[in-house]
Amino acid sequence: MCEISRGGHEMHFYESYEQYVDSLANNLIQTGNNDFLLTGSRERIIYTYKKDALERLSLGQHFGAQINHNTTSLKSSLTGYVWNREDTSRAISYNDSVFGTFHAFEILDLEKAMKEIGWKLSLDCCFKEYYSGDWPEIVTYTPTESQILTMADIIGKYKTWPIRGNVYARDEEIRKKEEREKSIRERTGSRSTDLSGAVEVVFPDTSDRVTDFVRNHVGWRGKCIVKLKPPAPPSKAKPRPYLELSGSSPEIVYMSRIARKEYPLLVSSVGAELYVSVELLFEEAYEGGRYRLTIAP
Repeated sequence: MCEISRGGHEMHFYESYEQYVDSLANNLIQTGNNDFLLTGSRERIIYTYKKDALERLSLGQHFGAQINHNTTSLKSSLTGYVWNREDTSRAISYNDSVFGTFHAFEILDLEKAMKEIGWKLSLDCCFKEYYSGDWPEIVTYTPTESQILTMADIIGKYKTWPIRGNVYARDEEIRKKEEREKSIRERTGSRSTDLSGAVEVVFPDTSDRVTDFVRNHVGWRGKCIVKLKPPAPPSKAKPRPYLELSGSSPEIVYMSRIARKEYPLLVSSVGAELYVSVELLFEEAYEGGRYRLTIAP
């Protein structure tokens, strides 16, 4: 029987993203100067086409195999079926002899990042059992798709392995912040150097938040002034901030409430202008559409 080995581990829940990134060092292990072994708890089938290269292996034995990009066609000695390379399907070799094929998927992204800096990737394979008489069934143990893509991203960006989880997590947080602010600038037209306080408000098209302006101005962006609507007497409720498009016929763009996430931004900006954009989003998870208002200083 094959056992998960050489750093592979069962599914685990991590206390932090930093700890998760640190754990990936157990899945991509340096075995030589530029040689690395990919291993993990996910079992993937390798389809055996030629068994000659595997004859010296023992049942249950682990071995390192490599993706072979030069082989584009392979005929099974067992069934006569001919495999042709396409998409992410690749041949795989042991001791420089092609013996099978598998679906490499995201492993190709990792291998590409490694090749760019002169590193070689091997897969943790195992002779699991026999089928059809003496025909070997081979499997490979890999991390999950998301783990492999994270490895590929790290190696592609930092050109080293492993990297401390707190460093990668910090840099990812900065990157996501920069991407968000870039998107908000493109949507709203804001040129503020600090958009950390910008707010994206999403609500269904059946919500009472949908004003006539929002419904009739999908794709609009521009400046709105923030005003306060006092409560009707004798209510002692706090005034409600709202966005108004100024002009000869002022229009209410959006009315806020105290419990909503945009409320602090609007209350602190009464009398000032904010950049606003209106979008209608269509997503399969929701029936109908959802409006998104982006509000930025």
